[in-house]
Amino acid sequence: MANVDRAAGKPDVLFYQPEVYGTVDYGLPVHIDLDRLAAAVGAKAPPEHGCCDEFAEAALTIMVNRGYNLPRSYEDGLRLFANLTDNLARY
Repeated sequence: MANVDRAAGKPDVLFYQPEVYGTVDYGLPVHIDLDRLAAAVGAKAPPEHGCCDEFAEAALTIMVNRGYNLPRSYEDGLRLFANLTDNLARY
């Protein structure tokens, strides 16, 4: 049987209003150099086109060979995506 005497979800009141429960906010500001942290954990910059270079090259090749243009609308983007995935599936 579930614990019905407890509220479900995140304890937002405890976090945002600790004084309601007779305590204080013990949080401390943290200043992080994100570039230094990323270098320390070996993180890489995101790909230029939002996908791996191999996919971007294959998609561009298909677009050039098939005469596809960059999308100008949401609908154009969906059609291009469908065409690219259809062509890539054949490889």
